[in-house]
Amino acid sequence: MSKVTNKARDEYLAGGFTPLQTESAILVSSSKYLNSARLRDVLAQESLRRNGYDMPLTGLLPELMQSINELNDYNQDLQAVLEERKRLPEFAAFLDERFLSNLRREEIAHCAPGTLGRELYDYMTQNNMDVNFLHDGQEFADDLHYYVRRSGQCHDVEHIVTGFGPNLWGEMALVFFKAAMDSNYFSVPVASILNRQYLTSAATYFIKANLNYPDLIGGVMEAIRMGVEMAKHVNRQFLYIKWEDYWDTQLDEVRRELNIVGFPPKGEWDWTADGFRG
Repeated sequence: MSKVTNKARDEYLAGGFTPLQTESAILVSSSKYLNSARLRDVLAQESLRRNGYDMPLTGLLPELMQSINELNDYNQDLQAVLEERKRLPEFAAFLDERFLSNLRREEIAHCAPGTLGRELYDYMTQNNMDVNFLHDGQEFADDLHYYVRRSGQCHDVEHIVTGFGPNLWGEMALVFFKAAMDSNYFSVPVASILNRQYLTSAATYFIKANLNYPDLIGGVMEAIRMGVEMAKHVNRQFLYIKWEDYWDTQLDEVRRELNIVGFPPKGEWDWTADGFRG
């Protein structure tokens, strides 16, 4: 069987490019990300592999995020946060307060049905979790350290409030909701601090679905659209919200107050984790 090629197309796309020659014995480029063997390996694995039953869907994400994080210029990111202080007084006040939560599951067991607190309690109970907002007496060395940790502390609450549940499509929708919201609010350097990890990890799921689970790619794109669209309507930056103030508030009321619209019916996407295996 002859190999099908399109020489004219390939020459057009290449634009007369000739690869540079180098004396280097190893891969080297102008990109620190491409130069990272660790990142290349985990990014390729997570993007191209099928999901088996021998490891969680998120099994490689810690290594992926760590491999990206180790390439960041911490001082440069910290300087960007300090500059953002000057531009956004509300951001400065948030950083100065250094608010932390020490939530324990039993503290919201009393919350009435339909409240945000009850929804979170049920979520924690069903998954045998005690999220403690991912904080256990931790002290923060500087504004950047606090900003990154607090940004991630409320992840599970944000799943509940947005209606983008903790499932495959819900994760994609929430990532793009937060990325769109932060990109529209913060300067590019500050928004990119979190987007580097979150959008890169989301991209691996998109590639994986496209190559290995093409029947799901339409749903993935719809989840992305819903997340971006929701960000256009929400009327408050999530980073500043103290969800503790809403434990006894009906979830529907919380959503009306924040103008959260366009989410799927509860449980509609729960099947996607199993659909994304094998």
